[in-house]
Amino acid sequence: MGGMSGDLLHQLAPAHAPPPPGWWPPAPGWCILLVLLLLLVAAAAAATLWLRRPSRRLRRSALRELRQL
Repeated sequence: MGGMSGDLLHQLAPAHAPPPPGWWPPAPGWCILLVLLLLLVAAAAAATLWLRRPSRRLRRSALRELRQL
């Protein structure tokens, strides 16, 4: 029986490491961070537009008054 087990061991596939983990899908924390980042960018863009609008109105009214003068 000793000779038989030696033959079986030679038939086994060689040991190899598992494949490295892939980069997709990302962990849930990265998805949450991406959503928060997108919300932050959208809020900054909306705030910028909202803050610029009154200055445009003031500029138009000032130009209108200059034309009247």
